[in-house]
Amino acid sequence: MQRFDAAAMSPPTAEAILADPLFPHARLAYVDAVLDLYESNPPLVELMRDAARILTYGIVMSYWGGYRPDERTSWLTVSRLKETIALFDVASDRQVDHIVSRLVDTGFVTLRRPDEDSRLRVILPTPVMIAHDLDWMRAHYLPLAHLYGEAAYAPAIRRDPAFHPQLRAASITLFPHIARNVLSQNTAMTRFLNRAVGILTLMKFVRKLAGRDVPVISYGDLGGAFGVSRTHVRGMFSTAARHGEAQLIERGRFALAPSLLRGFDRLVADGMVVSAIAYRRAAEAAGPGPDRAIYAKSSIDRPGA
Repeated sequence: MQRFDAAAMSPPTAEAILADPLFPHARLAYVDAVLDLYESNPPLVELMRDAARILTYGIVMSYWGGYRPDERTSWLTVSRLKETIALFDVASDRQVDHIVSRLVDTGFVTLRRPDEDSRLRVILPTPVMIAHDLDWMRAHYLPLAHLYGEAAYAPAIRRDPAFHPQLRAASITLFPHIARNVLSQNTAMTRFLNRAVGILTLMKFVRKLAGRDVPVISYGDLGGAFGVSRTHVRGMFSTAARHGEAQLIERGRFALAPSLLRGFDRLVADGMVVSAIAYRRAAEAAGPGPDRAIYAKSSIDRPGA
């Protein structure tokens, strides 16, 4: 297992992660951790239903990490959320309003009207959402820990509540990079992300493939745990088949093309890079100590990246 020098090494690239012989184990650890959070848990599935909700969840938590009641620039207003979501072109302003309303109704966020300007609505996560996000944090750092050692990511792996807001705040400036260099470059995954529980269904497929020589799955094996029908699952993979990313087989079975699995691997690796950079920034902000960042400057920080 490779370990990084505390001062000299940069975060791993997606290419280096994909080439690591331990990557298949890291990918499965990530898939297992995410599915353990959301499978057969309808309230939490609301946060992962589609790309717009996933992004809304991430943006809300990132701004919460940097929230200061007396600093207006730190507030996530509804209009600021819409501006950030617009980078990804996954939802209209009206759809964002609906998502926020739904998250309020389900007890994940609250809306605060500041005394300084009652026209504004500031979005804040509830304790329920914050507690869930500690589990989310651990799930997203497990694959990095598999490759580079748990010691490097100890606060995230142990769900450190003091480090949690620092880690989330460090992600705020990464959203333009994610929109420009991650999602827009992976159209196969974008198609799944834009369908209801598409990415969770794909993860379940990947988990069921583990240890199988023939990558053939039945529609009935997927979807039920996330509250979607067999017809919905068939529609997702029929779309994939039209793009050459899946093969429909008789009797309700299908197989994924290697190109789609490569797209999934790339999404996981790109996410690991973003997580590594956010961790480094948060640990640097935390100051010296045993859990200080292990990485130097990354390519995302450089002009033109």
